[in-house]
Amino acid sequence: MTEIEIKKVTLSDIDQLQKIGRQTFYETFATGNTEENMTKYSDERFSAEKLTTELNDNNAEFYFATLNDNVIGYLKLNFGQSQTKH
Repeated sequence: MTEIEIKKVTLSDIDQLQKIGRQTFYETFATGNTEENMTKYSDERFSAEKLTTELNDNNAEFYFATLNDNVIGYLKLNFGQSQTKH
């Protein structure tokens, strides 16, 4: 039986995090937004610089969900000062 595995994301996983983050964002919000808005948000929110900052934040953690060694989703947890209201 195949099982979904959970793996903590590290800086060496940044390319895959960027890819799954953009893909998930696009699949979720593309129908209600312009291509220009989608590109702008995706470029800002999922830039390597932004993701590196977040991965180095002690109050944030990212995890991948993998199936057969393929990333199928991700989760970000914020703690303390990194917690936001939106």
